[in-house]
Amino acid sequence: MGSRLYPKSAAGGFGASAGPAEERARRGDRLAARALAALPGVVIAAALLVFWQLFMQTSALFNEPERIYGWGALGRDLPAYALVLLPITIGLSLSARAILVGSRRGRLAAGVNAVVLLGVAFMVLDAAASEVVRSAPGWVAWPLFVVAAAVAGVAFVVTNRSAKRNRRAQLNPGGQRPASRHGGALVLALVGLVASLGWLAIAQSTLTMRTSGFARASLPGTVVFNVNTPGTYFVYAEKSAADAPEGLTVEVVFDRAASLAVHNFAGGPAYLREMRGARPVASFSAVMPGTYRVSASVSPLFPRGTFAVGPSVSGWMTPSIWGADLVLLAGVGLAAWAEARAGRRDRRNAAAGSGP
Repeated sequence: MGSRLYPKSAAGGFGASAGPAEERARRGDRLAARALAALPGVVIAAALLVFWQLFMQTSALFNEPERIYGWGALGRDLPAYALVLLPITIGLSLSARAILVGSRRGRLAAGVNAVVLLGVAFMVLDAAASEVVRSAPGWVAWPLFVVAAAVAGVAFVVTNRSAKRNRRAQLNPGGQRPASRHGGALVLALVGLVASLGWLAIAQSTLTMRTSGFARASLPGTVVFNVNTPGTYFVYAEKSAADAPEGLTVEVVFDRAASLAVHNFAGGPAYLREMRGARPVASFSAVMPGTYRVSASVSPLFPRGTFAVGPSVSGWMTPSIWGADLVLLAGVGLAAWAEARAGRRDRRNAAAGSGP
């Protein structure tokens, strides 16, 4: 009869299960594998960022007259930038836990995540700079790269030091802190991130629906605009017409008789219309209720160009931008506080020699 083989134990015997050290190493390798498996999420998040910027009217794919610039643009994109960084943050956290249980692959995973963080941080900083400053000089890229490299280096060092500091705070034979604590911090961050993205998406959609009720016509053309509340109203160049900074002529006639003074308006992009930016190009004062005929023409002709007439939407998104960004920062701040509090509790328990 043939002999039956039994697995060899860490102590050299046969038929015994793996020892605690081997089990910790295996768990550490699994954590390191998860840290690397989180990285494809960066590609998915980057693709979502492209669509988000198109929806928020901050994308570089827009022509300059249609694209929103400034701190408002940065505020619109801040949650999407955080989304791109989230998979790397998860990867570094898993790498720290892998290093904590003595996995050599954990340090490799931490290094790979730090390298990816370097590229992503540079991309985010460069995109943010192009939003705040329209025509930043070329040499600005070098300081941004240095900052991105510093961020990646600090993240790698903190990951390794955090694992070393918590090595004595292993509260179970597997050498891992309770998953619920890490999960709680992640949930707080995700709640803040999803809430901020949802708030801005709803606000942008509401603005688009609000402006869909404006009186509009193709260029050249005329719209009949009924005014119930006197005030200042704006003429918006939409779609292809928004690309024409000059050559657009507006005429306003009140009650088929008196022509009104029209003031050229050099405002920035105001809203999104069929995935094209719209911007105010003229304004007029409606001093009394009644019917106003607004005519517009542009030279050269823009076959797909349209124009619309309605009240001002300037600053309409500002409260939502501030509110969404504050929700995001609150979620991230609470997540960091929860993680730090859990770490301090673990170290106190380890020093006292008690369990969780």
